[in-house]
Amino acid sequence: MSTESTNPILFTNPILEVKNLSLSYGKRQILRNLHFQIPEKSITVFLGSSGCGKSTLLKSLNGLLLENKEASMEGEIFLSGENLTKQKEKRLEQIAMVFQNPSPFPFSIYKNMTYALEYYGIKNKAEQKELIQQKLKDVGLWEEISGELHRSALSLSGGQAQRLCIARALCIEPKILLLDEPCSSLDRLSTLKIEELLQELKNRYSIIIVTHNLSEAKRIGDQILFFHEGELWERGTKEDFFAHPKRPETKEFLEGEW
Repeated sequence: MSTESTNPILFTNPILEVKNLSLSYGKRQILRNLHFQIPEKSITVFLGSSGCGKSTLLKSLNGLLLENKEASMEGEIFLSGENLTKQKEKRLEQIAMVFQNPSPFPFSIYKNMTYALEYYGIKNKAEQKELIQQKLKDVGLWEEISGELHRSALSLSGGQAQRLCIARALCIEPKILLLDEPCSSLDRLSTLKIEELLQELKNRYSIIIVTHNLSEAKRIGDQILFFHEGELWERGTKEDFFAHPKRPETKEFLEGEW
């Protein structure tokens, strides 16, 4: 049911390809026959009304959802041309996720950063220190907290905590970064900092973000995918999608009639 666009951004250098992806919880089908590509080094925005399956799709892409024994998935997921459908651990490593509410672990800032490194076998202290400093610099936190790395991460502001979670996710150098409503609980200033950060990070990573904020999608999106009731109904570049929606339902959504 999707409306294809011929704009080259949809097909040039795809890093991720999803083929005929469907997902169910028990007898309830959540996602239906999804097929799309994610361009390399870009920001793709998933849009759609609440309950249409956007967040479920994110968790399907990195394999996290399959921890739920009631979930079953059909279809294929290719990363850089490699079929990772049945390689859950590799998907978790290569496709990192940051959740809606800032979720630092309940210990120090430094230990938050070493947690993923040690899990994936990076235990050399000098290497850890170098990586932690670099990733905190990448998200604009190093100058703010470099002298307080052993304080509780729970003491950070909402915006700082979300940037810490992004830095933590980037420690193992994933190819793709997934973000589920990363700014929904943040104030305007913190939101703009996160958006600016994502614009910088897309020079090195491919980013997929779920948001209900149409203004945010217009500010940072390169490709827009619009979902309804578990199906991909429309996709296009930011300019094409917002200026020339192909379906009347898309136009109604953009005009706030849903």
